[in-house]
Order: sequence, then structure tokens, then C-alpha cells
Amino acid sequence: MKKLTLDQMWVLCMKQWRWIIWHWRRDNALNIRNLKLAWCEELWKDVTHSCFFCEYSITDEVKRNRPVNQWCNECPLTKEFGIDHACEKSLDWQHDPEGFYKEIKRLHKIYESQKK
Repeated sequence: MKKLTLDQMWVLCMKQWRWIIWHWRRDNALNIRNLKLAWCEELWKDVTHSCFFCEYSITDEVKRNRPVNQWCNECPLTKEFGIDHACEKSLDWQHDPEGFYKEIKRLHKIYESQKK
């Protein structure tokens, strides 16, 4: 996959999570991880962890030289907003998808306001 810009990362992430939440609200028995995978299967099969935050931050060099649990240090949620291991700890997308979506929408607004 071609390297994403920060703007592309946010656009794709927001589209993906809007789609995930829409489907999850219709049937909250659906597995969030499977919804992430399903969205990526259509157009973005090679996205790291089916996550555009990961895809943006993980370079070949990082993959070669760091264990998986240290990839999070490169995540924009960590680097730009100081949220340590956002997906696994602070913003638990698997168990609180609504809360995760709400928080990334809030962070996206901050990101957009800082660009101006």
C-alpha cells in the first residue's frame, strides 16, 4: 500500500468507523474486529491490523526493527494526543466501539482545527 498522508489517514479512519458503527448499531451482536476486517476487505486488504492509524504509523523500518507491542509508539493518537496504546488500553474499540468512535471524532475535530 502506498504511504498515507495524515489527512488521508483521518479520512479513511473516519469512513471506516462510521461504517462500523452503523452496522454495529443495526446488530450489536456483530464482532467489531470482524467489521473492521470486512470494511478493509473491500478496498484495503493490506492495511496493517485493519487500522489506518497503524497503517499510517508503521513503516517497513519499524516492522523490521521493533516488536509489535512497540508499534503503538508511532501511532498518531500517541504522538499527537499523548494517548498511550490507544487501541488496546485507553480507547478500547473492541469493548466500547461507540466510545472509541466518539473519541476519534473529537480528536479529528482538534486535528482539523490545528491545520487552520
